[in-house]
Amino acid sequence: MSQQADIRYTISASRPSWPPRPRATGAPIVVVVLCDDLGFSDLGSYGSEIPTPELDTLASAGIRYRNFHAAPICSPTRASLLTGLNPHRAGFGRVASFDPGFPGYSMEVPAAAPTIASELRGAGYATFAVGKWHLAREIEQSAAGSRHGWPLQRGFDRFYGFLDGFTNFFHPHQLVSDNHHLSIAEHPPGYYLTDDLTEAACGMIRELRAADSEKPFFLYLAHGAVHAPLQAPDADIAPFVGTYDDGWDALRIQRFRRQMEMGLFPADSVLPDVGVDPEFAFPPWAELTADQRRLASRYMEVYAAMVATVDRSMGTLRRTLEA
Repeated sequence: MSQQADIRYTISASRPSWPPRPRATGAPIVVVVLCDDLGFSDLGSYGSEIPTPELDTLASAGIRYRNFHAAPICSPTRASLLTGLNPHRAGFGRVASFDPGFPGYSMEVPAAAPTIASELRGAGYATFAVGKWHLAREIEQSAAGSRHGWPLQRGFDRFYGFLDGFTNFFHPHQLVSDNHHLSIAEHPPGYYLTDDLTEAACGMIRELRAADSEKPFFLYLAHGAVHAPLQAPDADIAPFVGTYDDGWDALRIQRFRRQMEMGLFPADSVLPDVGVDPEFAFPPWAELTADQRRLASRYMEVYAAMVATVDRSMGTLRRTLEA
């Protein structure tokens, strides 16, 4: 406990005092990795045919949850995740875009609503956000925006990523570093956003550890994958060519069978019908034309490759944490 200051006419006659600053010693590192639009069964540990060895290793050494409440759209879920509030209480009754002027749709986290980052930073943590933000109104995302809803104003020390709902994986339209936009005319050959975000996250960790070997940190790594656009490097797509030629009807049955074998659901569980809402139901695979089947198969091949790149990202992150 610091002693109380005694202020006199001169410094030499005064007694200094330094208010205590939070220092979280021995506190755990907290890492939250969010994948955009990922399906429940898209990981190997949840029945997928897509190889995800890194994530499967984590699952085998930890807990596989079976109950997550999503909004189920982007900004509302993110706002709830970071604040612990229901979407409307967090100001995001719908996807962040513009403020229609109604309660629950302000499209910014209320000043009175602390985030995980602000709470942990107040407890002595370093706080990093990397990837997709999508919690700021469009009018505030430009260089002339107020930045009120940007990550650094919501409790994060560092940010690297994009503020919008999605971007090009080979040439992002606008990347942001901390509180300013980056001017990038051309990315290097072989650039891929998922890999870039992963390296940015690992770089923040290394920089912190170079300066402080003990300070705990909170990392919020919100991948742009596997949200549209469907884009992945050719080398990552190649292993999945032909995997989905039998179509999604067969795929649903195969994944559900594996999930049952894993014990993810009660023994009397049955696979539900596809057509819950006719407006959103997809047609039986057999009803598609040959061209439609080829196109749909390609979509699934690229999507699977995107999942695989996220798994590779997790391996890179894990090795950085271990080091």
